[in-house]
Amino acid sequence: MTDATTRALARQAATGDHNAAVALLRHRMRAGELDRAAVELAAYCGDEVAREVVGKQPWTVLHQFTPDRDFWKFMDSFREKDFARWLSGLSRWPGAEVRAAVAAGWCALEVWEHSMGWRYIAGYGWEPFGGPTLCAGYEARRPRRALTLAQAYADDPTEANREAWESLRDITLPLWVPMASDIEDSQESLVGIDAAANLAGKATVREAICEALIEWVLA
Repeated sequence: MTDATTRALARQAATGDHNAAVALLRHRMRAGELDRAAVELAAYCGDEVAREVVGKQPWTVLHQFTPDRDFWKFMDSFREKDFARWLSGLSRWPGAEVRAAVAAGWCALEVWEHSMGWRYIAGYGWEPFGGPTLCAGYEARRPRRALTLAQAYADDPTEANREAWESLRDITLPLWVPMASDIEDSQESLVGIDAAANLAGKATVREAICEALIEWVLA
């Protein structure tokens, strides 16, 4: 496929042309830009283009799957009805659990800061809009700082970023804030995501996690 054809497919895909998006994704896989595992994760999270490219492929986590059922429809139902088990399936993709925990944490942070009577504006800081002023204090700003460090590690998992994230290990933070120690303990990550879902809503957290993971692997 020529560069001109690739660019044309990208333009068509950007307008919502599903067939062009499928063709472009297949080309990116053939060119080595994306591996099958990345596309499978996007499919697992609900990306329709990735699902068409992957096809109907059952995972071992879905013991109740039978070939005569619509696999992806079943997957969507599985994600909604047994979210914890769906999350545990992310362990097959290195780095996915960390990103899921961080995405859930951002959802919870927005609700938490709002409940404190403050909102955060990028490039400016906190702005009060009534209510308690807890978020104005340094201690209450720690969750955002911790999530920023966690996001930095998720985006670029270097030793320096890991050490910066670990520097907060002795600080008391809400359960929904992922800690560096959690990346080696899937159960701890699940506990944190569950706490975020209880605060921000399960549907909101599910959507945020799927969007973050799809963007990560397909960007």
